[in-house]
Amino acid sequence: MGRLYLAHPIVGGPEVVVKVLKEPFVAQPAMRERFRREIQVLGRFQHPHVVKFHGSSVDDPAGMFLVMEYLRGRLLERLLREGSRFAPERIGKMLVQLCDVLQAAHDLGIVHCDVKPANIMVINPDTACESIKLLDFGLARTPASFALTALEMSNEGHAIEGSPGYMSPEQAAGHDVDHRADVYSLGVVLYEMFTGRLPFERASVAELLIAQRNETAPSFASRCPGLSVPPALEKVVRQCLEKHRERRPQSAGELARLYEKALGRRIVPPRPLPSLGGAVAAAPPKLETPAKLETLPKLETPPKLEAASRFETPSRLETPRPAATAMVDLNAAVYKLEVRMSESIAMLKLRGFVHDLGGEVRDSEGGVIRVWLDSARIDSITSAARAPVGEDRRSWTSGSSVEAVNTPAKTNVVIGLDLRLERSDPTQPNHVTITATIRARNTLSMSRRDMKERYEKIHRELQAYLQINR
Repeated sequence: MGRLYLAHPIVGGPEVVVKVLKEPFVAQPAMRERFRREIQVLGRFQHPHVVKFHGSSVDDPAGMFLVMEYLRGRLLERLLREGSRFAPERIGKMLVQLCDVLQAAHDLGIVHCDVKPANIMVINPDTACESIKLLDFGLARTPASFALTALEMSNEGHAIEGSPGYMSPEQAAGHDVDHRADVYSLGVVLYEMFTGRLPFERASVAELLIAQRNETAPSFASRCPGLSVPPALEKVVRQCLEKHRERRPQSAGELARLYEKALGRRIVPPRPLPSLGGAVAAAPPKLETPAKLETLPKLETPPKLEAASRFETPSRLETPRPAATAMVDLNAAVYKLEVRMSESIAMLKLRGFVHDLGGEVRDSEGGVIRVWLDSARIDSITSAARAPVGEDRRSWTSGSSVEAVNTPAKTNVVIGLDLRLERSDPTQPNHVTITATIRARNTLSMSRRDMKERYEKIHRELQAYLQINR
């Protein structure tokens, strides 16, 4: 989704990498949201084993961009492709570093969702100072994240984001994921580092996803004849690959401890030595250099995150308490709905809700989905409105199955609907909060009474779709 440029600062400083969204994806709200998500995570999550964030912009006229440190190293993917099979000690040193960064992310409610060798950079490879950096948080789930694709996908299927070869069974099935999905993906990486092959290799993505969901990973010996690995280490890897997440190591920290116990000794990861950089590392791949890099605006680095509560993006849906000179938006209404269902089911219901109201997704930012609704469509919907299969077909109005046919036509108004879905308690996966902000665009063409009636109608429809007792 991105194009990388090697950038030389005009006034001193180290070289950096500028990442921009490729042109075909600029017009896609889902891709813009994914890019914003990566900016948000890297800007607020600082760790020695995460690529360093230097700055970004989401509203530059030339497009969004992200500025990161320039890493001189080699991707783990390339090392594996060259036929490398790593020794248990070397694997352990990399694993401890990966578990350290993933545990720190999980403690803040961040799930990477795309752990794979192509997102792991090995710094100073094949030396005593070998260390790793985790890359690409574009698919990361955060406490404030909202899967935009759930509202944009077609009625015939569901969208799955990630890399099928490294995807956890629950992610492959399109279900909610938590930190244990990263543990599974890390298990696949370990399997590949030991054997040089993936546990599942299929001719199509569909077959691969089925294997991830249903099949048991083959033994090391059957995948790589003649390979000798201590059974205790293989047992740890296979435990990561359990189909039921309750049977996997329950945290990245636990995985590191289990590996050390199986290895029979404590692993002390090396400290990164940036000063060795280019002297030891292999030459980096050639990157495109933009012609007008000097036009980039001044970058501001956000404050380092210190606590999980500070990570959550402040909601833009709540109407702030007005100060003495503040203006209150009297044309907006905010509704909060508490529902007891999984995040994926809630998003499925929201998708049907937006679809049946003829809504058009127009933007996404900071976990908020912005939709345009045509009030004429809202006024015309009656009890015959569609509901998700297998659910009560409630009235789209007051709950009655009859609506007056002679009601005078109301003025057609474009209404904006902002939707935000989040877990109020990360420990309760089946308890989510949906905040809906409704705001009419051309309020001068309708009375306050009409505006309130339409807002209440949308609110009731949302309650009906979520099957909330009124």
